[in-house]
Amino acid sequence: MSSRPAEYDDSHRGGNRDRDAEAGTSYQELARSPQDGKRVHRGKDGDGIRQRFTHWFRQHSGFWHESLQPQRDDTYGSYFATGSALPANTQVIACPAALVITRGTARDALRAFGVDESASQELNERQLVAGYVAMHRAVGLEKIREDSGIARHLKHEPYISTLPTSDEILTPLQWNDTELSILDGLNLGHAVRTRRELWRREWKETVSLLGDASGVELDWDAYLLANTYISSRAFPSTLLDPSSSRINPSHQLPNGDAPPTDVPAHEVTPASYPVLIPGLDTLNHRRNQAVTWVSVAPSESGDSTERTVGLVLRTDVPANEQVFNNYGPKGNEELILGYGFSIVDNPDDTLALKLGIPTATLTPDVKDALSRFDPKASPLDRTWYIPRSGILPNDLYEIVRIVLSAHGPTNVDEDPDLEMDVAGLLLEMVQTKLERLNQILERNEGIIESGGVREAVWNMVQDYVAGQLDILTACNEKLERRMDDLEEAMGG
Repeated sequence: MSSRPAEYDDSHRGGNRDRDAEAGTSYQELARSPQDGKRVHRGKDGDGIRQRFTHWFRQHSGFWHESLQPQRDDTYGSYFATGSALPANTQVIACPAALVITRGTARDALRAFGVDESASQELNERQLVAGYVAMHRAVGLEKIREDSGIARHLKHEPYISTLPTSDEILTPLQWNDTELSILDGLNLGHAVRTRRELWRREWKETVSLLGDASGVELDWDAYLLANTYISSRAFPSTLLDPSSSRINPSHQLPNGDAPPTDVPAHEVTPASYPVLIPGLDTLNHRRNQAVTWVSVAPSESGDSTERTVGLVLRTDVPANEQVFNNYGPKGNEELILGYGFSIVDNPDDTLALKLGIPTATLTPDVKDALSRFDPKASPLDRTWYIPRSGILPNDLYEIVRIVLSAHGPTNVDEDPDLEMDVAGLLLEMVQTKLERLNQILERNEGIIESGGVREAVWNMVQDYVAGQLDILTACNEKLERRMDDLEEAMGG
């Protein structure tokens, strides 16, 4: 593990992200806005729900900076603003480890409901966390509030009650069939189908293992909603690593200094899994906002008796300004799939590109030459993610050179004719995708005219497709210019 501090840099988070300009935009603003902190629906406010959550959170040693004031308006929906100015390096939220929803939380609850430990061991971490959250809605939030015996085991009702219901979420798995049809032929549509298949398979496994023993009827809607919370709100479990930092949990850190720590960086790794951290997920998101997630060990002085996970601001926030979190760069495909919103002209958009050349047509020498890129899998099956610049990776050019070389894979030195063939093949691929995308646009206009698609959904799809078109157009221009330059160099 790295010797970097126990701070979770925003670029590592597998979570939610937002707009890129100066202020946030509300979920209610049709799931898109010009580049800036477009928010995911952060939760409910009515009937004292937020007050109950705040009381529960503080009762269990959760910390909110006294300057944080809940606000609500037509522009942002629910958010937090500063009552007084906050200097850089102020910790504004800290959640005790005991309130974090982990696989251990889920297993403890399942055991209380009569589920054998061996059964819960057969579920992966996401199934456990999703199953635990879904059980709250399956049992009934009101019933949990009224029955202290149940509440002792399903102990996150005050938190889960603040989370949005399915009709308040715009991720594609909550779209109707007509809305889903406008994704046909798009990479996003394939991603939606893949995710639905995975989650339904995991739901059936979960019900099979837990249903009879627990006595709780875990329906698909509750499980889907729980997984949607995870996709849009979860943090990596590495933030709770017991080998983490020894930071004094002061809420005001000195003069711009980073918190002292000897902890490895909290990166999303194959060993980590998603956890839900009440309180830490309540702030709206802004792209490029300077924040740090800190893992704070119990204080040696005894001020704190358990680990906490907190959020530290890295820039000054004036009084009466919204306080933002930041989960790192995400393209519109990931934003729409996981969080239900998009960004206009999203600078982090990418285009998925696959060569699609059948390996069966390759000679053994070519296959051997290609194996240096990945000895375990053919690079022809790799998906390449092209940025908005439209610049194709050098390895992609090299792979196509090897495949097209008339002199065998050992002679792939620069050859103008070969380079023309390489650029020509890639240009043909790009233009084919452009043509298909324009056909999809024409088809979708007809679907929209027939009705059945919400404006918020259509806005997201337009933002996504516009980004794909921009990247393909940039690729097309660069490849055409490359061919013109090659032709000129050849004296054409």
